Amino acid sequence: PLGELMKVAETHNDHMHSVVRRIVAEMNGVYKQGPLKTRERVEEKATNDYGGNFLRVVDIVRSSAVFHSLMDFNMAVVALQQPGGKVRVVRSKDRVTKPLSSGYRDVLLNLTIEGCDMVMELQLHFKDILAIKQQAHRIYDFLRTLGWDKHEIRSAEGLVSQAEIKGLMRSATEAPALKGPASEPEMTVPHKASRGSVLSR
Repeated sequence: PLGELMKVAETHNDHMHSVVRRIVAEMNGVYKQGPLKTRERVEEKATNDYGGNFLRVVDIVRSSAVFHSLMDFNMAVVALQQPGGKVRVVRSKDRVTKPLSSGYRDVLLNLTIEGCDMVMELQLHFKDILAIKQQAHRIYDFLRTLGWDKHEIRSAEGLVSQAEIKGLMRSATEAPALKGPASEPEMTVPHKASRGSVLSR
């Protein structure tokens, strides 16, 4: 049951982070320990993404590491996959050679630590391109406020350019101030019900 999984995460959380933190520090990276994902968020993610199977949620224990150089970044990836080490990589996503549609690049690793079968998530970042991720998050949050769900946002990534989305954001933030009921401007930002015209471009 989920309760047992959450208990395992709480029990091993500090140890898992300490092992990975040491490896990251040896490769000149800055380690950032994330908070445990809450039970509510685990249930939500399991329901939305995995048909209710909470065992497939592998980022209850999560962290990130930031590197200033490509060499340090690469050495960290190699060190984390060292045979016979305390860390075992069970899954990886290479978003350096295959970046996100926003242009953001990183490596996403799912790891297990010696003595525990709990899977944790580690994101490896380049410092100089973190700003791209921050911009992508702002766009994501903006579309969510318009009623888009995350699956629709993912589907739209290949159809709507970042420039178009930023244009919509400017339209919303630069709308003229209201002068009174009689002069209320027509909303120019497409909401969920009317965004088909945007996606059909």
